[in-house]
Amino acid sequence: MPGRSGQSNIIEYIFMTLFVIIMIVVLIVFISWFQYTQIGMRGGNLQAERAEFLMNYMINSPYLVLENSMLDDSKLTSLLYMDDYCNNLDGIFGDDWSLEVELLTSEEGCYANCTLENYPCCGSWTFCDNRRDFNKTRNYVIPVNVFRKMSDHVELASMRVTVYAK
Repeated sequence: MPGRSGQSNIIEYIFMTLFVIIMIVVLIVFISWFQYTQIGMRGGNLQAERAEFLMNYMINSPYLVLENSMLDDSKLTSLLYMDDYCNNLDGIFGDDWSLEVELLTSEEGCYANCTLENYPCCGSWTFCDNRRDFNKTRNYVIPVNVFRKMSDHVELASMRVTVYAK
């Protein structure tokens, strides 16, 4: 029965080849999945770095602070009325972000969104708010001090930075 031995060798060869091909495909799928998760993690880290840069810049910007990380309410209100301020700030921070400063305590009891008409009786400033809808966002909230120029005192506020992902 010399023919049966050759036949079993061919079948064994086909099974081994099929096994090796399946192992290669499984290895390729695993490596692709690993790369995909690494890219997702890196994207999340970039969002976090971007939000951190935005918070750090806003807290230390001489255009918004009075001294040592204390935001100035008059500067915040005036920034809202600069021509095309969002596009100008996008040149620094990139697209798709927003910033909100909201008073947590107010001696005057004023919590409305700030405009030139209701200043200084206001307590919320919103910059470049959600110009597009995104399904992935990262929010960071930190406490800040806001100097109230008209009443010459400091109030506690929260600063929310939102970074949108595509």
